[in-house]
Parts: sequence; structure tokens; C-alpha cells
Amino acid sequence: MRQKHCAWEKEVLQSLAAEKETAELQEHLAQCPLCQESVFLYRWMNRFQSVSTEEKMMGKKLPTAEFLWEKAFSPRIPDKELITKALRPLTIYRFLASAAAVIVLFILIFSNLPQIQSFFKTSPVVDMVSSSWSLLKKAFPFLFLPMVFGFVTLVIFTIITSFNPEKFKT
Repeated sequence: MRQKHCAWEKEVLQSLAAEKETAELQEHLAQCPLCQESVFLYRWMNRFQSVSTEEKMMGKKLPTAEFLWEKAFSPRIPDKELITKALRPLTIYRFLASAAAVIVLFILIFSNLPQIQSFFKTSPVVDMVSSSWSLLKKAFPFLFLPMVFGFVTLVIFTIITSFNPEKFKT
């Protein structure tokens, strides 16, 4: 288990603040990674403080919260070429998915055309519900297979579009 605290850490930081290092503390610093890290942070914070209090830094004005908010959420006019370039990999996927959806829709409609016609010919509500249930039972293989085909096609298209040939260029 890693040690989180060192008994000498407080003494080391006090000696750094007083700028008095004894030989015993220097020997401990050479061996203790926790105290080395504390010394590193102490020196870094002092450098940060000295840089931030310099005259050229004191003259700089920090931006207001309103300015930062407006910059973060202001409506920007995006570059159309950049948008086109970013969406280019999705164009093929969109086209192939649309084509697959149209094909699946045509298969569903034409494979069930007699059942669809008989569905609309029934007039009473009870007959419609019972015929709908019987139509669904009869049409299940015709509905299930095209849906599986469409889903597999979309998965294949997703895999193809996620392939990045630039990774394999030498």
C-alpha cells in the first residue's frame, strides 16, 4: 500500500519557508518521494506567485464572466466546407441505410399484398381485430425475415463506415 503522508513533510516545508535546510533534511529528501513532491509543488507555487505579481502581468485585465459566456454560447456561422467534410463519411451510410429501408419496405408491402387488401376489406371492428391477429400470425415469417435482413444490412454498413483506411497508410 502506498504511503500518503510523511512525518517529516511539515518540517521540510517549514525549512523551505525559512530557507534553512539541514543535512538531515536533505538526506531525507533524497529518499522520500512524498517530500520530494511537496518540495516540487512548493517551488512551483512560489514561481507561479512571482510570475503573477510581475508588473506586466498585473496590468493585464481578466475577462468578465459575461464575456466568457457570450464567447462560449454565441451563435457562430460555421464553415460550410468544414461541415461537408465532417459529414462526408456519413453520406454513404445515409444513402445505404435509406436504400435498405426502401428495399425492406417494398419487400414487406409486396410479400403481404393479399393480406393487406383483405385487412382493408373487413368492415366490422371485431372482424378487423380478429383478422389482424390472424394476419400477423400468417405474416410473421414475411415480416421477420425482411426485418432481420434490414438489420443485418445496417450493421454491415455501420462496420464498413467505421473503417478508417488512413490508419493503415504507411
